[in-house]
Amino acid sequence: MNASLAFQSSSYNFSLKENQNSGAFVGQVQASAGSNLYNVSYKLRTHKDLFSIDSDGSIVSTKELDKEEQEWYILDVEAVDTRTPPTSAVVMVRIQVEDVNEPPAFSSDDYEASVFSIAPYKTPVIQVKASDPDVGDNSRLVYSLPGGNSSFDVEPASGLLYVVSVADLGGKTVSMEVKATDPDGLSATTTVKVVVQGSASSRDVTIISLNKPENIVKQNIPDLEEALGKALGWTVNIIQVSSSGGEESRMLRESVKTLVSFVTFDGDKAVKPQEVAKKLQSQSEEVRAELAKVLGNDVEFQLENGKDPPGLSSGQTAGIVVGVLVGLVLVGLAGFVVTR
Repeated sequence: MNASLAFQSSSYNFSLKENQNSGAFVGQVQASAGSNLYNVSYKLRTHKDLFSIDSDGSIVSTKELDKEEQEWYILDVEAVDTRTPPTSAVVMVRIQVEDVNEPPAFSSDDYEASVFSIAPYKTPVIQVKASDPDVGDNSRLVYSLPGGNSSFDVEPASGLLYVVSVADLGGKTVSMEVKATDPDGLSATTTVKVVVQGSASSRDVTIISLNKPENIVKQNIPDLEEALGKALGWTVNIIQVSSSGGEESRMLRESVKTLVSFVTFDGDKAVKPQEVAKKLQSQSEEVRAELAKVLGNDVEFQLENGKDPPGLSSGQTAGIVVGVLVGLVLVGLAGFVVTR
């Protein structure tokens, strides 16, 4: 009596590197009818849109596969012989898609931003963003400025570009290349153009204090800028946010005091702090009402007369990042993002 149809293995495990072209060989299954009198044919019961099987049991891919989309595929393969009546057998095939390191890519080929020449050290300018299609450690990117730059630098982990020193660059445009590199050395680059404006000085800076923690204020800079501008009727650019107290005082709600330095513009002309102060005082209720929409009803503000912005001295400049936030609002950055 002839033996029944059976696969040579109770199950099969194969692997395939991701992004292989259609027709890539995956593995081969084999079944025996127990006699040379009978031929055996194979067919797939599952994932017929992604794989095919030849007459000899060879499995090939019919599409490129991406590990980041799906790592494992379970195929049911059926073997049928030619005896009368025919007999059949089914075996499970596991296919693992293996990772192939892929290069990162920036969300934009170029970025544009603007700061004033009085921007102090560490003033945020713009955050560039690259993504990596890989998973795990291969997706961790490090940002850098190839060749270095004496005017700007970038935070390696976040891609935040910030000011080193731009005091002598008023009226100039600085172009630089930012690079994102993955752990295996694959990289991508983008271009950042920063317009350094020189139309404001430290004499144009107004400082107020808020009874909110520094980190909360920093998270809401764009909204605060809009709120102050609406209340004052001018364009407001916040240039710096800093705490006025030590760690101990910041722990006490009633003693929290955060300084907000900003420059106000009427068209292209900077408004003198004296005029801003008068309007802050005469329209204090309107200002507080607009600030409350952002920071809560318990918010209070106070004009800080006669103080230099933290980190700035007379004759120096305070950085203003000017522009429109497109596509991405960054929580926790003390600055503004300008992309296109």
